[in-house]
Amino acid sequence: MKYMINVLFFVSTCLIITNAQILYQCNFDTNTIANLCLKQEGLFGLGISEEIGSADEQPPTAPLSDVTSSLKPTSTGESCNLPYKINSSTWDMYFCNEGYCQTSTDSTSKCSAGKFGYFGFAAVSIASFSLNTASGGTTGTGEQCLIYYYYLPNITGTDLSITVRKQEAGDTSETIDTVTSSPYNGWIKRQVTFHTSKAGDKIYFDFEKTFGPPSSSTIIAIDEISVHQGSCPTEPTTQSTLEISVGTTTSITTITEPDMTTNNITETISTVQTTDTTVTESSSSM
Repeated sequence: MKYMINVLFFVSTCLIITNAQILYQCNFDTNTIANLCLKQEGLFGLGISEEIGSADEQPPTAPLSDVTSSLKPTSTGESCNLPYKINSSTWDMYFCNEGYCQTSTDSTSKCSAGKFGYFGFAAVSIASFSLNTASGGTTGTGEQCLIYYYYLPNITGTDLSITVRKQEAGDTSETIDTVTSSPYNGWIKRQVTFHTSKAGDKIYFDFEKTFGPPSSSTIIAIDEISVHQGSCPTEPTTQSTLEISVGTTTSITTITEPDMTTNNITETISTVQTTDTTVTESSSSM
């Protein structure tokens, strides 16, 4: 008894690129105290951290590096393997430590340098900031996407929050995002879609300590703030369909990957099709 199997594979890929206009973009890498990504709306402003952080036996309660330090390729061209362990610690590290991180081939690969903004709650329990533009907002209208990275420490007996508000000319402010916790002890990315009917809206960030003693070491940190025209891209998703017929199997997978750093949203659609599978049986007698 003999079987012959003929299989034909067909693969097609379609790449679609659409522009996402950047209305505002700022990190703290080139900032000074006099010129920050967020300008103060009261007596107290943000600080800038450019020191190289060092971990101790306890989990950090402030970022040890900025957002891009652990996301950009290291000096060896590799990416940091996040999270990783420091010596015999039982907690996860999501930052560069002393300017280095672990990669697949190196336990001490040098990270890219960078800065981030932060606010310490020594004298007040709430502070407000707005985008550092002429209007305090953007020139866009319609659907817009706010992206930012935040850090909230996990300190027993202390509760912190971030509230983001938008205010159009002549209108009251409207809350568009609220953060009260972090899923892990590192930088967390937020994407918020909001709508404006008039250009020149203001975007506010309210940092608040809702419970806990005064302490300059209790901070909220922020980095990599941007506003883009249009709705925020969804996280990468996969949709699959399976069609079965005699001799034919088709699988279609769609993956959408947001790429806000290159000003584009890239959508890749791949179709893999398996066709003409035949089984032929032949027999002979001895």
